[in-house]
Amino acid sequence: MTHDVAGAWERFGRDDPYFRFLNAARYHTAGEPRSVRDELFASGEAHVDALIETIRSELVPGFEPHRALDFGCGVGRVLLPIARRAHEVLGAPCRA
Repeated sequence: MTHDVAGAWERFGRDDPYFRFLNAARYHTAGEPRSVRDELFASGEAHVDALIETIRSELVPGFEPHRALDFGCGVGRVLLPIARRAHEVLGAPCRA
């Protein structure tokens, strides 16, 4: 049996991109209505805020991201908030 992982992710991205990242029924059909899509992207903002706050409180006080890599960036739910906070960002799709 062969597994076409890259092909599967291509289909997910084409057919139902938002559902694949937050697996909830309301994210089917490309995030319609717009408020649902906005909710999905707001969750990325909250995730990045929490991550940076954890880094600052537990590891590096005053941390400011300079460069970041989002491996498997998909629709940009996390990539876009990182790009607003870092000087340089690279989004790399996951390829198997």
